[in-house]
Amino acid sequence: RESRGEVTTKVEIGDVGKTSIEFRYKIFYDTTMVATGTTTMVVAAGEPGKLKPSPVPEAIKNLASSEPGADKIFLMESLNSQPKEAPKDAYVVPLVIRWSDEDVNKHANHSAIPRYFEDAKESIIADPTAPAALREAAVQKLCAVLVNYASEARAQDKCEVRLSLGEKPGVLNVWVVRLAENKWGGKPGLIGRGQMLVGGGPMPDSEVTRIKLVGPSKL
Repeated sequence: RESRGEVTTKVEIGDVGKTSIEFRYKIFYDTTMVATGTTTMVVAAGEPGKLKPSPVPEAIKNLASSEPGADKIFLMESLNSQPKEAPKDAYVVPLVIRWSDEDVNKHANHSAIPRYFEDAKESIIADPTAPAALREAAVQKLCAVLVNYASEARAQDKCEVRLSLGEKPGVLNVWVVRLAENKWGGKPGLIGRGQMLVGGGPMPDSEVTRIKLVGPSKL
């Protein structure tokens, strides 16, 4: 059997600031909307590794939405509720930024940070010594990832991913912290923080899901 579904992503421009643009996403499986998202990006100009914020072109400003986005409101409210620093008893996963994490702008691509979150979630699941309540949350399905980027990361930065349970059920608070200054001037401190929203039971085995969608392998 073959999976007949088609995945489509629709994008529109939301809020536009002096140097920032919000992009709003809707993801469909056939005609069913299965996910939404929002990201705010800063327009930058200059040489890779020396980028600086640049004004948004007028043509893009004219495309701004007149209505506030529900996802952005939810994102900001959630991140504002998160402590700025991890608690002393946070669960810690060591991390070294890889060369493959960098993009053409000579810093870890923004998409790397959510992956660090998810990798740390899997580390908790695989660690039988992790706190029981933390493991109980980590095994749940991942419903959403919320990220606030604080500073650039470079390859070979030695970091820690620190996690703790949020005040509300189904929330994992996450902080990615650089431990030492790098040779490009990046100081020790926060690289990014955010939350993983989990729930709905344990994640099914990927092979079981594949068989349901496309049938047993013929190899």
